[in-house]
Amino acid sequence: MLKERVLAQLFVQVYQESFFDQLRTKEQLGYVVTHHLREKAGSIGLRFLVQSERDPLYLDDRIERFLGEQVPTILANLTQPEFDRHVAALIHSLLAKKKKLTEETAVYWTQIIPMHYEFERAQTDATMANTLHLEDLRCFIHQY
Repeated sequence: MLKERVLAQLFVQVYQESFFDQLRTKEQLGYVVTHHLREKAGSIGLRFLVQSERDPLYLDDRIERFLGEQVPTILANLTQPEFDRHVAALIHSLLAKKKKLTEETAVYWTQIIPMHYEFERAQTDATMANTLHLEDLRCFIHQY
């Protein structure tokens, strides 16, 4: 599950800019357009959020099109140097020192409430990210 969790985080890292660019900038679907990793009850998922006045079914269709059309294209064109930059950016964000006490406190509470107690999770995830290869991401996206 550790590898899948880090690959899901890497997915968010790789597609964050293109998701925002397509749905917010080009299609202008809403002011808030983002996606991020979500974990609940031992499950890992991706949460796609578009705050808009548009019909939810239309927004769902646009998100599904992004996933079905643009994700494979971006993945096929992803070079090893680009992949390495995304891995480095993910590791940097995982290991970045928290700027506020509330951010650091949130790290602990997100482990305490579900009784996981992985207080060194950022370091564990960063170590795992360092072992990933472009083919791992391709297999992960193809499988899930």
